[in-house]
Amino acid sequence: MEQRRTAAKHWLTGYREVVSLSLPATAPEIPQVEDFQPQPGEKPEDEAARKQRHAAQVEAKQQAEFVRQMIQHRRQLARLLVETYRREPPNEPELRKLATESLGDQSLVESLLTEGAKPVATEQSK
Repeated sequence: MEQRRTAAKHWLTGYREVVSLSLPATAPEIPQVEDFQPQPGEKPEDEAARKQRHAAQVEAKQQAEFVRQMIQHRRQLARLLVETYRREPPNEPELRKLATESLGDQSLVESLLTEGAKPVATEQSK
């Protein structure tokens, strides 16, 4: 049981760090990035505007990918915690106690337990 408790403390540290990012409940869609190719005869100011728009699109895509990845980490950590404490001998009170000590916010504890208990979404079910 000590191994489970030690692992849970580490996972709770990671969960706390991911939660501090104030992520949305669901992952955002990945925005499209238009191809940027200089056009023959294009005015320099038009090219500069397209280049700036392209850079903004690339930045938005990278940000969305990061958010999606962090949401996935949050879900995985919650799932690890909940599933570990469902194994024999189950001990949800201990998980609640550790989560409360680590997270310090009862609403975060409830979010963790709720998210960790959700069925795993597969690529086909998304």
